[in-house]
Amino acid sequence: MAVARARRDLATRWSLELRDKDERHLTEAQVATTGPTARGRFGMCGRLDVYPGI
Repeated sequence: MAVARARRDLATRWSLELRDKDERHLTEAQVATTGPTARGRFGMCGRLDVYPGI
């Protein structure tokens, strides 16, 4: 529960910063790409590719 509260508080802070035109937290953003860990596995509606959570 503490992790969820911390994430909520962080998202709230970022939203308020954007409202106030403070975009500094965006300069810390990172882009991550991943590929599928498995291809062609069976899903409920056919085949699917599996991607890891980030």
